[in-house]
Amino acid sequence: MTILKLISCTVDDDNVAAFTASQCAWQQLENCSGFLAQAGGWRADLNKLPLQNYAAPLHDKNINTAVVFGFWQSVEDVTAFMQTTHDQIFTTNHQGKTYQTCQVKYFEMLPTSSNLVVAHLNSEIISISHYVADLAQMAQLQQLYFDNYSSKGLIDCQLLRLSRSLKSQASAQEDTNVEVKVEFMLVCWWSN
Repeated sequence: MTILKLISCTVDDDNVAAFTASQCAWQQLENCSGFLAQAGGWRADLNKLPLQNYAAPLHDKNINTAVVFGFWQSVEDVTAFMQTTHDQIFTTNHQGKTYQTCQVKYFEMLPTSSNLVVAHLNSEIISISHYVADLAQMAQLQQLYFDNYSSKGLIDCQLLRLSRSLKSQASAQEDTNVEVKVEFMLVCWWSN
């Protein structure tokens, strides 16, 4: 099952260039077993964040939010990477000194009408939407996207659910109250 690792970092203005430069060291991921692709960028509008709970305060204009997402073939592949190669790259590129906060979440790709095509990461625009809903609601939303936007530049739309096997400690603590609603990401690739 394909895994999306979503990373959101807050970076002050003085460290934007250093953060960006340190991101180049992650090209070493290409040599990791099970790594599919990685993309990212800077959030343009703090009012429209998929992870608003983790964003910098809206009144602080000197904070930027970087979003990086990486696709992995399986839970086993990303787990092996985290236990072996991750810390070496992170230590070597000194990225820990370039950001204020960092949040990581893992999502599992749900079966859809198509499978992840790495070439989609070369599309003009990638949109990521964050939802808390039940699976039926999310399946309806995904179908709505396909029906309404496929003729308007939508290349593909993938539905991902918060991973039960790779949750962060904070997310794992939230599981004490089992609910029907689950955290989802809807990732869409657009031609323009």
